[in-house]
Amino acid sequence: MVFRWGALRFFSKGGAGVSSECYRIGGVILNAGTQEVRRAGVTVPLPPLSFQLLLMLARNAPNVVTTRELEAEVWSGVVVDRGTINKRVVLVRNALRDAGCIQDYIAVVRGTGYRLAVQVEAVDCSAMDTTEAIEEIPVAEPEVALPAQPSSVDRPFWTWVAVAAVVFVLVVMGYWSVMHSHDDVAPESGSPVAIELSAPYSVAILPFEVHGSEPGGAELAASAAMEIEQRLSAVEGLEVLLPEEGEYAAVSSAPAIDLGARLGVDSIIRGVVHPYDDRLVLVLNQEDARTGQVLWARSFDRPVEALPALMEDVVRNVVQQGGASESHHGDVTSVTQNIPAFSHYLAGRALMNDRMNTGLDGISEAQARFDEAIRLDPTYLQAHVALAASHFLLAAYDDPANKNEHLARAESSARYALEMEPASSDALGVLAAVMASQGEASQAASLYERAYELGGRDTNVLHWHAMLFNSMGYFEPLVPMLETAWQDDPLSPLLACSLAGTLTLAGHPEDAIQILIGMPRFDRRDLILGLASLYLGDFDNARQMFSGLQVRNGELSAEYANLLVDAFEYPLRRETVESGMVEEAHEGRLDPYLAFEILMLMGSPRAFDLEIDYGNSDFGYRMPEEIWSNWGVELRRDPRFKGWVRQLGYDRYWRKFGWPDRCKPTGRDDFECV
Repeated sequence: MVFRWGALRFFSKGGAGVSSECYRIGGVILNAGTQEVRRAGVTVPLPPLSFQLLLMLARNAPNVVTTRELEAEVWSGVVVDRGTINKRVVLVRNALRDAGCIQDYIAVVRGTGYRLAVQVEAVDCSAMDTTEAIEEIPVAEPEVALPAQPSSVDRPFWTWVAVAAVVFVLVVMGYWSVMHSHDDVAPESGSPVAIELSAPYSVAILPFEVHGSEPGGAELAASAAMEIEQRLSAVEGLEVLLPEEGEYAAVSSAPAIDLGARLGVDSIIRGVVHPYDDRLVLVLNQEDARTGQVLWARSFDRPVEALPALMEDVVRNVVQQGGASESHHGDVTSVTQNIPAFSHYLAGRALMNDRMNTGLDGISEAQARFDEAIRLDPTYLQAHVALAASHFLLAAYDDPANKNEHLARAESSARYALEMEPASSDALGVLAAVMASQGEASQAASLYERAYELGGRDTNVLHWHAMLFNSMGYFEPLVPMLETAWQDDPLSPLLACSLAGTLTLAGHPEDAIQILIGMPRFDRRDLILGLASLYLGDFDNARQMFSGLQVRNGELSAEYANLLVDAFEYPLRRETVESGMVEEAHEGRLDPYLAFEILMLMGSPRAFDLEIDYGNSDFGYRMPEEIWSNWGVELRRDPRFKGWVRQLGYDRYWRKFGWPDRCKPTGRDDFECV
C-alpha cells in the first residue's frame, strides 16, 4: 500500500510549486511533489518526518544543515533535542539501507548538524527514468588526521557492556534528579555531583552482555538497557542512544568512526563486566566517534558494595568529554545506592514493559521484583511508583475477582510515593489511571494534566491517558501530543498503538496502518489494523487481523470474525448478523460480554439488547474506543447509550471541560451524540 502522506495534516509540507521538484540522491530519486523516494523503480517507505528531513538535506546539499534549521523546517519550529533528531537520522539510514543502498547517506558534523554524504543533483521529474539503477557516488570529505590506534592489549573486552552501563545509569539518574532540586545548601564532602553540560553531547552505549556464570547477570544486562533510554535521555544537554541489541550486536566491535557515522553520535561507550562471588571486574572505555581516539579507559576489581564510591569518577570521565561543569546538591530519594534493589527494579521494569509477550505471569513477577526492591531500600521512590503501576496492570490482567484489591494497592502505593515526593510526575500518572478505572474521569484528567506540567513522559502514562481520552471522544487533541512522544520513541509498541488508534478514530486509517505495518504482531496492533482495514474497505485484511484475536472478553474465533466483516462487506447481511449475535448470547453459545464487544466493534445498538451488567466488566468505568467509529452513529443515538454515558459521568466532564466533536448539549440537562 502506498502511504498517502498528505493525509497526515500536521506533517504535510506539500503545496503549489513543488510538483516538479526532484532530486537524484546517490542511488535514489526523491520527488517532492508525490512525496516519494524510489530506488530502481521500487518505493522506499519513509514516514513523513523522515521524508521531510531527507528533502531538506537534499535542498541544501552539499552544505551542512544545522539542528536549529531542522527544528524550524522539519519539526515546524517545535524545539526538539538532538536525541530526537539522531533517532530520525538513524531511521532514514536504515530505511535506505533496507532498500539496497550500500553506504550511509547522512553524515553527522560534530557540534553543527548533518549533511548528505553522497552526490545530489536536481533533475527533471518528467524526464527522469525512476526504474533505472543509479550508481552511488560518495561526496569527498576532508581528510582528518587520526591518532594511533590503541593496541589489543589496551582494548581487551570491547564486546561486553553490562554492569558498566548500569553503573553509568545509576549515577546519572541521581545527578539528573538533583539537577531539578531547589536545595541550595552548601556541598558537603561526598555529596552527589549534578552534571550540567555546557553544550549538547551525544553518547551511544552499545548492546551489552555479561560474562560469567553468576545468577542474575544476564537479566541485569537486558533490563538495564531499558532504563538507560528512559533516564539518561532526560539529562539536560546529554543525548544517550541505546541501539537495538539484535541489530548492532554483531558489529559492536566495529571501529568507533563507522558506528558513530551510522548512529549519529559524538562518542561510543564500550565495556566489560565479569561478576564473581561478591566482586565485579569492571572495564570501561569511551571513544570519540569522529576520530576513533580512545578518550579514557579504566578498570576496577572491587566488592559489589564498593561500587557507589566509584560511580562519581566514572560519570565524570564520561561527561567531561562533552564539556561538563559540576555543581553540588543534597541527596534525593528517587534513586537508590543499593545495587541489589536497583537490579530488582530494572528486572521488574523490563518484565512490565514486555507485558504484551509475558502477560499475567510477567506482570506478577514484576510486582514481586518491585516488592523486593522496596524491602531492600524502603525509600526507593521509583520502586514504589513501579509497584503502583504493576498493581494497576494486574487489575486488568488478573482474575476479575482480584481487581478491586489490585486497584486499592495501586492507589495506596501511588499516594505513598506522592507523600515521598509530591512532584513525582510518574506517581501522578499512575494515580490518574487508577482514578479513571474507578470512574473518576474528571479527577483523572486533572492528574494527567498536572503530570505533564511537571515534565512527565512515561510511556505507560501516555498510553493510559490516550485510552481514557479516546473513550471519551477526545481523539483530535491527542494527536499532536502522541505524535511528539512517538517521535522521541518510534520503536515503542505502546506509543505506536496509541497514536495509530487515535489516528484511526480521527479519520486517518492510512496513516495508522503505516505506523503499525512493520511491527511484530500482537493483539492491540491487530485490532487497530483490523478497524483501519474496515475504514478502507480492505475486508480480506480485516478478516486476517480479527481471526483468533484476543479481545477484552475472550477470543474472536474465525467464525465470528467472518460474520463481523460480512456485516460491512455485505450490508444486506448486517441485520442478520446482529440478530444472530444476540441470539447466540441469549442461548448460551456465546459469552454475553464477548457478544457485546463484537456488536460494539460493529457499531450496533443491538449490543444494548444483551442487558449486560457493566459493573462486572471494564465497561463499568470506560467505554471502548470503538464506539466512536464512523459507522457507530445509530449506536450513539440510542437512548441506552445516553444512559451509559451518564452512568460513567462523561456528560458532567463534557459540560465542564468541553464537548467532543461528536456530541453536543441540547438543553440544560440533555445532550446528543452523532
